[in-house]
Amino acid sequence: MATEKTFSIPHIGLKKAVHELHYQLDEAFFKKHENALIDGADIHVKVLFDKTATPYTLDFDITGSFRTECDKCAADVMLPLSGEYRVFIKFDADADEPVDDNLEILFMTQGEPEIDIEPYLYDFVCLSLPYSKVCDDPGNTPYCDREVVELLEKINQQEVKKTTDPRWEGLNKLKDLN
Repeated sequence: MATEKTFSIPHIGLKKAVHELHYQLDEAFFKKHENALIDGADIHVKVLFDKTATPYTLDFDITGSFRTECDKCAADVMLPLSGEYRVFIKFDADADEPVDDNLEILFMTQGEPEIDIEPYLYDFVCLSLPYSKVCDDPGNTPYCDREVVELLEKINQQEVKKTTDPRWEGLNKLKDLN
C-alpha cells in the first residue's frame, strides 16, 4: 500500500524546470477513499509540474481502465477512461484564509514544502469516468449479455402493450398494413 507521502511533490527542492512525474493508481488507492466510485482499476497518470514561471502549473494526463457494472446488462466489464486537467498553484500570504473552492487554483503559503496532489488525482479520475457505462460500445468487449438484453426488451414490449390505449388499436392496425 502506498504511503501518505507518495502523492506529494516536494516543490522547494526542485529546480526551475518542467518535471514529469508518473503515478499508477490501482484498487488500493481507491479503497482509501470512502464511497469511492471505483473498486478496481489500472490507471496511469502523468503529471507535468511546470516550475519555470509563477503561477506554477500541474498538468494531469489520465489514461487507463476501470472495472464497473454495465448499465444495460449488469455484467462486470473493464472500460477505458481518459482525461486532461490543469491546476494553477499560487502562493499567497493569506492562504490560510477561506478561499472559494476552485479546483483550478490551489492557494499555498510560501513555507509549505510539499504539494499534496492526492485529492486532485482522485477527483480528476472521477471526472474522467464515462457517463454511460455500457459494455457493447464499439471497441469494448465482452458484448452485453444477449439473454438479459432480450429479456429487458420483452419486458419493455409488455409494458408498452399494457399502456396502449385501446382506442388506438384500430390506427395501429392501419400502420401495420404499410
